[in-house]
Amino acid sequence: MSKLIEDMLCVARLEQNKDSYPGEMVDFSALIQDICIDMALLKSKHIVLHREIELKN
Repeated sequence: MSKLIEDMLCVARLEQNKDSYPGEMVDFSALIQDICIDMALLKSKHIVLHREIELKN
């Protein structure tokens, strides 16, 4: 879970200063697996997350 939060904070920082981040390869399979594990843990503790997504045209 802390990795997910760390990644989200990193994205927020990147959005503030877009051209200071060197690209790197991402293992999406591992990322999705980590998210699923985190979500299962939240569900087992009866924690519900809500999301709001603003769609850009």
